[in-house]
Amino acid sequence: MMRTRRHALGQNFLHHKPTIEKIVATVAAEMKTAERAPCSLLEIGPGKLALTRVLSPLASELKLPFYLVERDRYLEEEIRAGAPDTELHFMDAATELLPELIDSMRKKTLTPLFVASNLPYSASSQILANLCHCSNDLSGAVVMVQKELAQRMAAPAGEPERGALSLLIQSYFEVHVAFDVGPGAFTPPPKVQSTVLKLRPLALPLTQGLREPLKFEHFCKMLFSHRRKMIRNMVPNEKHELFPKLGISGTERPETLKLETVLGLYRGISGEGI
Repeated sequence: MMRTRRHALGQNFLHHKPTIEKIVATVAAEMKTAERAPCSLLEIGPGKLALTRVLSPLASELKLPFYLVERDRYLEEEIRAGAPDTELHFMDAATELLPELIDSMRKKTLTPLFVASNLPYSASSQILANLCHCSNDLSGAVVMVQKELAQRMAAPAGEPERGALSLLIQSYFEVHVAFDVGPGAFTPPPKVQSTVLKLRPLALPLTQGLREPLKFEHFCKMLFSHRRKMIRNMVPNEKHELFPKLGISGTERPETLKLETVLGLYRGISGEGI
């Protein structure tokens, strides 16, 4: 029963000490060099406290409040006993509650937060989308995700891994690969490799100024739901006049387009202006 529930929550608990120390060292370095210095630290999904126990001394050293967000209430007693100096919030980080919480934390201090997380595989994409939606409240993030997902997040134009998630993440963050982590670092060991990423918020999101940024996300998903089609076959005929203005012919496929070009297409089609 317990194993089934863990599987349903997408939980693979990190236990490999050298990997844990390497992640925390990456967090420390990113916090030190962030363009906007963080005033608090937020860990999403502390689980069995593998990262938490090493992050906590770092937060204390930097005199930062340390917040935890956990979905699994079965872990409450263990978390409260093992991390008494943290502020614990039980919620599903894959819902809109996470951006609301981060916004409220930011308003308390008027300075941004730094996020660290071994993200659950089953909810990584939605949690990352939530971080995009509150990127102005963040000074940075270090997250561990499935390697395949990391490749999609970081993929530049022209790479086969390029997709709607690439455009979403890169609209809000610079994405930098830190290092890979093998299955043996987890309990139970997953069947896939993992990757630790450094996310650095853009000074201004590329969606800045859009009336409805969520509609741009839907536009990206639409493009990549037909990734083998040429762009001209997905854009209304009366909007083909946009192509020369954007420096494309219309025969391109979605994964070959630069993010700025996709934004220009969306602005032109939606009437927001290129």
